[in-house]
Amino acid sequence: MEYEIEDYQGAGHFFGAGGGGEPEWQSLAQILTAMPLFLKASGQQNIEGRPIFDPVATNAYLTTASVAAGWSTILVPATLPFGSDWEAGRNQTLAEWQFSNYPYLCNNVLRADVVFNEVIPLIGMGTLAGLVIVTRTWSVPASNGVLIFEQARAQLQRLATRNFTVPVRLAGFRIPPGAQTTPATWTTYASARSRTPVHQQAVTAQVTAWSASPTYGLQANLLVT
Repeated sequence: MEYEIEDYQGAGHFFGAGGGGEPEWQSLAQILTAMPLFLKASGQQNIEGRPIFDPVATNAYLTTASVAAGWSTILVPATLPFGSDWEAGRNQTLAEWQFSNYPYLCNNVLRADVVFNEVIPLIGMGTLAGLVIVTRTWSVPASNGVLIFEQARAQLQRLATRNFTVPVRLAGFRIPPGAQTTPATWTTYASARSRTPVHQQAVTAQVTAWSASPTYGLQANLLVT
């Protein structure tokens, strides 16, 4: 998939050419570029059955692909009251797949900031020097409450002025502007709230229209037949 990035607190230097985190960013960039758009049928009232973003299948893909590239799940130290783990870590970089409600973004950034500033050792990787957060942009339709790149960018721009110092790269995958079709993987689940897939297949999603938001820009209306 295509993606866009935004850097905070020196992340452009750390993850850029010659930076300590360049190999880790290149690894994640390759994973994102190779990733299909994962879709499922919406169970939300008024848009039931429409193709929307599938966070469960996307999360599974990113985790499997990152493990194959030498990343591993990193446990949050027991002394920190900030959840159980990070999705992936390698060398000096942590990565989060952020598809839940946007309030969790602050927790994910601030817990990494505590580890960074207090130089807390993490089992399975080196001293933390940078964080990558992967999410979707507004261009990808989803159920209510799923974080988008544009919301995260606005929050981090404000927080970076006073609340965290850990280098953060925000990456948002997107449907290319003006696209008429996009390759995708369609997953069928046992029920609307199930997380267990019963069937998965490659499809071509048609972009039937682009809806404009004055705040976030264009979003694709998708059709899978």
